[in-house]
Amino acid sequence: MVVELAPRVVVDPAVRFGKPVIEGTRVPVEVVIGRLAGGMSIEAVADEYGITGDDVRAALRYAAHVIASREIRGAAGVASLAPQSGKSISMSFERIQDGPDGAR
Repeated sequence: MVVELAPRVVVDPAVRFGKPVIEGTRVPVEVVIGRLAGGMSIEAVADEYGITGDDVRAALRYAAHVIASREIRGAAGVASLAPQSGKSISMSFERIQDGPDGAR
């Protein structure tokens, strides 16, 4: 069952273990964001993964929404989110809607 989390971003338990991917592909949002963080341009990421620049920007919007919706208080909260902590993070997803002009 495919669930749209945001425009162009979906999850499907049968694809990439249910991680958010670019709609119509198997390209994980985390890979797109990681490549951008590593210094690749939007165009280079789009070309490398066979997606569009709009798909890359949708991944950024989705990631920004996820980060903005999380509140972390104090050093203990930060430490508990660190990958080496061995703790898992439980998240619920909600669909992000575009406004009439495409803005959030």
